[in-house]
Amino acid sequence: MHLEKNVDNPGRKTWLVPILALGFMALFAWAGHWIVQRRESRPSMDMLTKSADPATRAVTRGKWLFWTRGRCHTCHRIDGRGYSARGPGLDGGRLGAAIGFRAGSRAREREQQLGTPVSATDYLVESLISPGVYLVEGYRNEMPPAHLPPQSLETDDVRDLVAYLQSVGGEVDISSIRIPEETR
Repeated sequence: MHLEKNVDNPGRKTWLVPILALGFMALFAWAGHWIVQRRESRPSMDMLTKSADPATRAVTRGKWLFWTRGRCHTCHRIDGRGYSARGPGLDGGRLGAAIGFRAGSRAREREQQLGTPVSATDYLVESLISPGVYLVEGYRNEMPPAHLPPQSLETDDVRDLVAYLQSVGGEVDISSIRIPEETR
């Protein structure tokens, strides 16, 4: 018995459909990411607040970043909003005081580990830039550095986010916020 060759050779086309499907999915994912980034671009300072106070503007913009572009709320909770299954709640709760106050005790722990002075603000900056350096007990090292993808926050964004975190149970001091040169 002689088998006739299939002229269309359907075996060749079977790889084409999945490749095209993956290509279209990648294109739509990129387009969606681009659209979201455009919609969530920096708000104007007039829209955020009429205040001329730089600390108020930084806190307001930092809060906006926490809930939008920074996507911090996907792993952290503040004021009963957001989630704290992957990262610690920042508004007190199980860990005690809110992050603005708690940063002081975390800084003292880091100071003992390093043997050099660490301020509460230094701790907050380090938590965003190098989140795996100090892990809260019971949580894994899953947080990406804020200045790298997927958040890709700029230096001003990180500064404003730190100001917002300072405001959650603590005192805001934007003059104390120093972002390491290597993250710029």
